[in-house]
Amino acid sequence: MKTVMLAISGLGYGFALPLFNLLIVEELGLPMLLVTLSFISIGNAVFAIVVGTLTGVMRDVSGSYVTSLCFCACCVLLSSLLCLLLPVFRSLEERRQTHRQYQHQPLHQYMKQNEQQRSGVN
Repeated sequence: MKTVMLAISGLGYGFALPLFNLLIVEELGLPMLLVTLSFISIGNAVFAIVVGTLTGVMRDVSGSYVTSLCFCACCVLLSSLLCLLLPVFRSLEERRQTHRQYQHQPLHQYMKQNEQQRSGVN
């Protein structure tokens, strides 16, 4: 059973790591790949130090690793929730950009442009 679990875990990491770099290039562009990977590596190093120490303290206080594992599971769930909400945050940002674009435009120009869009004339 352990071998099957390790194989599934290895396949998951094997698929995730190349896709991770592709997602960075798709979202931020190729020039930002190195900078982004640098920041992510620094963040991972700090996170590993902090979480390793924190789980050790939790284990010392509680007497078992159950509390530490529940904390780690909550962190994974929170990060998954943030990833799922990312499209919502993007749409809110696009609305904010659109609002700023039309905020300084005189009302008659906005109405004229809105009528042109409705009629299909550019």
